[in-house]
Amino acid sequence: LTLSLRTSVPEIEDVIVGAPLPAQEVVLITGNTSVPLANNAELILSNEGTISIVGNEGDAGVKLAASEMNRLIVPFGKLSSLTLPDGSKVWLNAGSELEFPTKVAANGRAVTLSGEMYIEVARDPSRPFVVNTHNLKVQVLGTMFNISSYASDDVNSVVLAEGSVSIDYG
Repeated sequence: LTLSLRTSVPEIEDVIVGAPLPAQEVVLITGNTSVPLANNAELILSNEGTISIVGNEGDAGVKLAASEMNRLIVPFGKLSSLTLPDGSKVWLNAGSELEFPTKVAANGRAVTLSGEMYIEVARDPSRPFVVNTHNLKVQVLGTMFNISSYASDDVNSVVLAEGSVSIDYG
């Protein structure tokens, strides 16, 4: 039996998994306005379309564009959370983007995710909650779960903490 050992180790380059996000800080984009946010900033969206910002120096609140979708961008190394007007609470992980409406629709609630989030959905049987990703559609009425769907990952996951979900792939 002959055993050979490699004495040199090839150089390993630093690589960031996934596409870099457009900013190095947490950013809220609404209409043509971009609002920089502190790491771990907590956003609370009211029924009137105003976001209160907790943990962000100098910003008491932001009025969102009425008819547009808004984006919360959380770059790598940062975190943020958002409470929607229906009481649903979202925690966004690093390297994630969440697109959400200013107002909750009468017939349903929907957000679009790129990345990872944990969410506690407020129960409302008359308005199902839907999370859309690049290849998943997760529908719930009221539950707690984590969803990881980074565009660069081959595997997406939904981890249910409580309740039930319906998942469509594609």
